[in-house]
Amino acid sequence: MRRWYEPRNDKPDIPKNAPKQLPHVKVLTTLWREFWNLIKLNVIFILSCIPIVTIPAAITAMSRIACTMVRDENFFLWNDYWKAFRRDFGRSLLAGLLALVLIAVFSVSLMFYYNLAGAVDKLFILVAAFSVCLVIIVLVAAFYYFPMLSLVDLPMKSLLINSLVMVFGCFKRSLLAIVSFLIFFVLAVGLLPTSALYLGIIGISLSSLMICFAVYPAIEDRVMVAKEEKTETESVPDVAPEAMETLSSAEIGGWDDEEEEGSDN
Repeated sequence: MRRWYEPRNDKPDIPKNAPKQLPHVKVLTTLWREFWNLIKLNVIFILSCIPIVTIPAAITAMSRIACTMVRDENFFLWNDYWKAFRRDFGRSLLAGLLALVLIAVFSVSLMFYYNLAGAVDKLFILVAAFSVCLVIIVLVAAFYYFPMLSLVDLPMKSLLINSLVMVFGCFKRSLLAIVSFLIFFVLAVGLLPTSALYLGIIGISLSSLMICFAVYPAIEDRVMVAKEEKTETESVPDVAPEAMETLSSAEIGGWDDEEEEGSDN
C-alpha cells in the first residue's frame, strides 16, 4: 500500500532553453511514464464512484491528477486524489447534477423532435440537430469545468461562465476534447461487454488524460494566473480575444501546499 502514497519519480532536469516537445510526442511520453499510475487512478476512480452520488467529485479528483500528469509535475496519487475529492465535493455535485439534468432534457428533446421529423415534418430534424449541439456544448463545458474546479480557487458562478465562454472561445481545443471523448465512447462504451476489462483497468483514466491534454493549455493560458504577473501583450493563437474578456482568473489552488503536506507522509 505504501506505493500509493509515494510520489512518482521526478523527471530529469530539462534545460529551460530546450525545444518544446511536439504535442503528440508529449502525449506518448506521458503515457509511457504514467502507465501504472493511470491504472491505479482508474481503480481509485471506480471505487470512489460506487456510492453514485460521489461520481462528480471523483471526476474532479481524477481531473486534478490528470492535469498534474499533463503539467509533468510530481504528485502523491492517493493523497492528492482524496484532497481534491473532499475539498470540491459540494461544487462538483451541484455541477454534475446540473449537467445531468441538461443532458437529459436535451436528449429527450432530441428523440422527441427526431420522431416528429419522421412522422410529421422533415423540418423537425433541424430542431433535433440543434438539440444534439446543445448536448455537445454541455459536455464540452463539463470538460473545462471539472479540471478548472480542481485547479483554481474561483466561485462556482465564475467557473460556469468560464467553461461556457471557453467552449466557443477555445474552439480548436473544444473540438479536440469532444473528438477524444467520442473516440473513447465509441471504442469503449460502444463495444461493451467486450471492452469491460479495458474500462476497468485503464480506459476511464486514459480518457480523462486525453481530455485534459486538450483543455489544460487553454485553462493555463487564460484562467490560471502565474505567480509572476502576465503582461497584457501575451496572447494565444487559438483563443478568441473578444470572448476571453469575460473570463475570471485566479492563482492555481493549493498545489504547492498539498505537495509539501504529502512529502511529510
